[in-house]
Amino acid sequence: MERRELVEYEGGTRTVSLTKEVVELLCKEHARHPSSPLMFMHPATQKPYSPQMVRRLHNEIIREAGLELGLQMMLGLYGDSPQGAMETAREFAALGADTVRIYPTVVLRRTQLETLYQSGEYLPMEFEEAVELSARLLEFFGEQGIRVIRCGLHDSPSLEENRVAGPYHPAFREVCEGRMFLRRALRLLEGMPQGEVTLWVEPRNLSRMIGQKRCNLLELQRRGYRVKVKADPALTGDGIRISF
Repeated sequence: MERRELVEYEGGTRTVSLTKEVVELLCKEHARHPSSPLMFMHPATQKPYSPQMVRRLHNEIIREAGLELGLQMMLGLYGDSPQGAMETAREFAALGADTVRIYPTVVLRRTQLETLYQSGEYLPMEFEEAVELSARLLEFFGEQGIRVIRCGLHDSPSLEENRVAGPYHPAFREVCEGRMFLRRALRLLEGMPQGEVTLWVEPRNLSRMIGQKRCNLLELQRRGYRVKVKADPALTGDGIRISF
């Protein structure tokens, strides 16, 4: 017995066949947690979906229906750690995720997290820590061939009005991508003599390599490197080439 549904997406529709058992499972899980989408993999956060449940939903529903698997993770939740976030990323890769969304946790007014924050029981991530961790995750997912379709919270007046604490920037992804390129440049320059150096990147990555407000060039200068960034159309992806 099958229940057939038309699923709309940009550019058209497609038909997805769901077995009776799958439909019953979806209804049962939705009734138990009607407002709790899959947000995070780590049990310490006390979210309703355990890793075991995520794997079961993945194996029994998503792939069976021929759907693309998109997962999202929140950084810096109560009980979380950078190590836990990287563990989550590895779990996502093991599950065969096609896309990922990364959201740093912010404290909003009139939430349980605000109560924990005001009592001193919860401390949100510092902005610098969130940028560094997100840059690591962007690089990891890129290496795994997993597309990161969002990194950072969507800018909105409501968010601005209700945010109490936590790492937020309207161009958060841009900041993190710049940090990712800085990390790569530092690895390439490790052990090399200080002085003048040219970093070559794909044309679309010029601003990422330079960093917001030239922050990457300033950091490299602080470490003894006088850097020029130039475009190399022959480069593909996020690669960097060095010349002296």
